[in-house]
Amino acid sequence: MKRQIRILGVDDAPFEFRKSKRTWLVGVVYRGNLWMEGAMVDSIEVDGLDATDVIRNMIVNPKFSSQIRVVFLDGITFGGFNLVDMDELHAKTGIPIVSIVERMPNIDRIKKSMKALPNYDKRLEMVVRQNQPTRVRLRGITKPLYVQSRGMDGDELVRVLEMSHRAGTVPEALRVARMIASALPEIR
Repeated sequence: MKRQIRILGVDDAPFEFRKSKRTWLVGVVYRGNLWMEGAMVDSIEVDGLDATDVIRNMIVNPKFSSQIRVVFLDGITFGGFNLVDMDELHAKTGIPIVSIVERMPNIDRIKKSMKALPNYDKRLEMVVRQNQPTRVRLRGITKPLYVQSRGMDGDELVRVLEMSHRAGTVPEALRVARMIASALPEIR
């Protein structure tokens, strides 16, 4: 894989728990760890089930669709418990999908928190199907990442993770998506 591949990093904006109905989802297209090529913003329903479709629409955006080679998600939950179905996203786009978190998620706590939401069985099935994240250590970085992936694994995944970060553990596409998302106002 080329060193300067285009990566789509996706993160959600903050929202007010139990008050916000929607929140922003930010997608940033980055060339390796060198520079940002573009950004996309859309909204998702808090605790909804539309994150997979919104991210798919970002991937197939005509401006970037021919360039994106891998998608980095900041976890699999956005806007509370709006879960991304990584299998569906990979199957519909043919693009490798990688969920990246900096701490091992507590799956039992996630299951318990989702119990009060509609479509609990569907959400639970998605969480269980994703499997536990794998711990990955990047060369020269002491803090590990925890990743789940579809369409890319092993040495290729580690190579892409290593070439996509610059100053810290988190790949640049995700770092910049976080920065933009955190600067957006809450949706009223």
